[in-house]
Amino acid sequence: MFNIKCMIVSGLALAMAGSLQAALTVNNLFGDHMVLPRDKHVSVWGTAEAGQSVSVTFAGQSLSCKTDKEGNWSVKLAPMAANAVPQDLTITGGNTLKITDILLGDVWVCSGQSNMEFKLASCKAVADIKAANMPQIRWTSVPGQEGAQPMTNVPDGMNWHVMSPDNAGGCSAVGFYFARKVNAATQVPIGVLCSAQGGSCIESWLSPEAICNYPQNAELAQRYHAAIDGWRDSLPLDDLGKWLVQIGKPLADAGISHPALAKLKQWQTLASAAVAHKNEAPAPPDVDDLKKWLASQNVPLPAMPEIPGHPLLRPKWFPGAHLYNGRIAPLTKLPIKGMLWYQGENGSGKLYYDRFKSMIETDRKQWQDEFPVYFVQLPNMEEDKNVPQGDVVEGWPTTRMQQLKCLQISRTGMAVTIDVGDPKNLHPTNKCDMGERLALWALAKDYHKKIAFSGPLYQSMRIANGKIILSFDHVGSGLMVGRKDPFKPAVEDMGGKLKRFAIAGEDKKWVWADAVIVGVTVRLSSPEVPRPVAARYAYSVNPAGCNLYNQDGLPASPFRTDNW
Repeated sequence: MFNIKCMIVSGLALAMAGSLQAALTVNNLFGDHMVLPRDKHVSVWGTAEAGQSVSVTFAGQSLSCKTDKEGNWSVKLAPMAANAVPQDLTITGGNTLKITDILLGDVWVCSGQSNMEFKLASCKAVADIKAANMPQIRWTSVPGQEGAQPMTNVPDGMNWHVMSPDNAGGCSAVGFYFARKVNAATQVPIGVLCSAQGGSCIESWLSPEAICNYPQNAELAQRYHAAIDGWRDSLPLDDLGKWLVQIGKPLADAGISHPALAKLKQWQTLASAAVAHKNEAPAPPDVDDLKKWLASQNVPLPAMPEIPGHPLLRPKWFPGAHLYNGRIAPLTKLPIKGMLWYQGENGSGKLYYDRFKSMIETDRKQWQDEFPVYFVQLPNMEEDKNVPQGDVVEGWPTTRMQQLKCLQISRTGMAVTIDVGDPKNLHPTNKCDMGERLALWALAKDYHKKIAFSGPLYQSMRIANGKIILSFDHVGSGLMVGRKDPFKPAVEDMGGKLKRFAIAGEDKKWVWADAVIVGVTVRLSSPEVPRPVAARYAYSVNPAGCNLYNQDGLPASPFRTDNW
């Protein structure tokens, strides 16, 4: 009997010891139905018991490692070619994890604000959703997460989906139309990884390095440091800790306890550690019931200090980095093909180029890859005011000019959308043209298709005989007066006249110009301006009717030749 009891006790002890060991985990980026990057060294990483041996097998590769003293493990798969045949990834170390139905292809990160987050279902694209049986396209979205320090993992709940009519409505609409066009042209599996936040400004997506190490962001850096320091200094966590010690003894002596006190002490410990590292603290527990309970006791107690809030609980207020830290930093160990960007409605005006350049350069540094970034130029919006001087000095026209300037950054491309917006809706439902115009850049630059990928972009001007003569890049097979009906390709408007060109003389008074296509140029004139010096095209929030296209049906970007 004694031996049986010993065996039972020993068995329980072993079971308990096993339960205390850290279970094998893999980073939340990895999941069933994902697309694993092709042609690149791909890290697979996670956690387990310190000193645990971990093995990883995938596509004929078998790798092994041991966790470090903190329980972290990582292996790196050798580059593999694109493969649309589903395969499984098996990870073993104490317990076994199996990730199934993985394709090898290209992962594109889709980031920005609400128009990138905007779901296909919100486009009312019933036919596209019904036809979305696309097993080579996989999509996912990064759950909401912010922080004052770069994070290493995305939250639980980031699930990959095989694109199908059952789930396509939940995918980023821009990402869906981009992936559909690229996959149809290449047959390479495409992963759409959406990490976007409605209402976010570009500063939210800058890394701490982009904010602090770029002179052009100096003013932002001052606000960023002030917020971090102010948040740290505004939390009287030491006072709370002293109060918990003060009340601990009299309550214990009186035989009184309350679970809320234990929770409060735990929060104080976690928050203190977070503040010490300038990281995000968890939200404090509700203390109203605790205050009422303490008031009901007959033990004399000091006044309870206020439980403070902090800026990171108000992310729209916080001046930068919190969305990068929570939504981009955890992605940077997974190789990507490129990034798609749709942001600017909540923009930075004349600072947009500087912000965007610092974001791209530091993101590429973190990924250790000069990947391409293709972005959406702001579409037309609001009612048409039909004035040649432009209806605003700052605002969307200024941001569009800054976005046009962003093409100076290496490996960038811009989808012009001045003809597909919705004057009455900040969230236009025609995301098809937007996604497909982004896809044209990728197909031409990254998949080496010989196609037109941009509409006319202003190159230079000269003045001759009282006329301004404009030259353009990306003329393609020629310029045309175009007509664009919603959700249909642009066509040539035979007999139509160019609209929305304005010219001015030295007096800076703008008038509408007579605009004519001559070969691969546009010539502007007006009897009201005998000696013109500057020109503008589509320079307003909603330049309704702007109609310069190339013969490939792609619209010209708004532009201005002056710096007034």
